[in-house]
Amino acid sequence: LVMALIGSLLSILVAVVIPALCYIKIMGNKASRTQIVQSSVVAALGVVTAILGTYSSVSKIVKNY
Repeated sequence: LVMALIGSLLSILVAVVIPALCYIKIMGNKASRTQIVQSSVVAALGVVTAILGTYSSVSKIVKNY
């Protein structure tokens, strides 16, 4: 259960959110508006997924203990 918690929180952040935000930061003004919007949507969906996964993991931990 602890591994599920760590995985749902950190793995999504490292694999989805941080690369999208780094792309926006690195490209800056060179990126088109579409690319910025798409990267922002990917980052937002990653944050939502991390929140839902973390909530699910915490609720299972509380339920089992």
